[in-house]
Amino acid sequence: QSQKKRRAIGGSEAIDVGDAGAPSAEVMQTLESSFLHVLDILEIVFTGDRQSLKWAEYSPLLRDSRGGDTMDYRRLFVAIALLFELMHETLHRYAPKVLEFLQSATQLSNYQAESVRCWQNYVKFVGVARLKPLLPAVVGELLRLAQRLRPHALEACRLVCESLICGLTEAACRQHEDVVQFLPSLPAWTELKAARLAVQKVLGANHGQSQDAALFHKRLHTAVQQLESASQQAVKRAALQHISDLVSTQQAASPTCISGLETHLLAGLMRSLLRFLWESSAWPGDQLKCGELLGQLGAVDPSRFAHLDLGRGQTSQTPQDLGNIELMTRRVLADFLAP
Repeated sequence: QSQKKRRAIGGSEAIDVGDAGAPSAEVMQTLESSFLHVLDILEIVFTGDRQSLKWAEYSPLLRDSRGGDTMDYRRLFVAIALLFELMHETLHRYAPKVLEFLQSATQLSNYQAESVRCWQNYVKFVGVARLKPLLPAVVGELLRLAQRLRPHALEACRLVCESLICGLTEAACRQHEDVVQFLPSLPAWTELKAARLAVQKVLGANHGQSQDAALFHKRLHTAVQQLESASQQAVKRAALQHISDLVSTQQAASPTCISGLETHLLAGLMRSLLRFLWESSAWPGDQLKCGELLGQLGAVDPSRFAHLDLGRGQTSQTPQDLGNIELMTRRVLADFLAP
């Protein structure tokens, strides 16, 4: 049996890479231990972080052959897809990190069609069962990708809709009904008909339409809890979008739906949004979307929160009992302004 040897980087010990088929166990162990490091290097390159020494070292590998410092995203996505294929058995261990990595690469590439293969590999190798807590975020990002591809790359858009969005949505409806209510609203595209029917079967034909006040309050409360309990930024981002969809749909039928909320629910909503702003200081785009949602909510009388705890920020230690609105405002800003 023929064996191929490759010398280890930075050392003299040879590593058996096996035959032309699957990589050997030693190669896979080395790759797994370096996987997050490789992602970090790729992210430094495609984000153009020139302050990092890694950028100067590795950016020429992904530079456009036509010259200049332009990124060759086609080459980047081919490399990412191949990396996922090599890591197919253990990719699920890094699912949240890989999701945020893919979101960043896809957005910075202006949603190029070449990214579709990477998303296919990600969904395939992680699997629906392990993607459960991330499903709203994954479907939301795929929907944005499809929307950007639709005007100029219909075939790629169809592939995203039918093989990824519909596949994930239908699988969620079969296996994870509790997650379905958090999935983003789907546009009335022919390619997404199967996904819309699956969602309607689980949530009812009136899903996505305005609801009576009690049902709206219940769904908003659940959405706020999801935002507050999320630990990954991608999940928080999806929860924020879900709240925005709920509010915009309800406001279209009842413009006063927010002012009519119970004080504790309204306070919980505002606290979760302020906390999101503070914790998203590294993601200005997310802060902007949160600010847009706050603007969408409209003016809220702060005296409604005078005796409630709006802390949970950097300095709040005890419940607040503030009769002085000006003092309350200063404390809230001190808690939640980005450092």
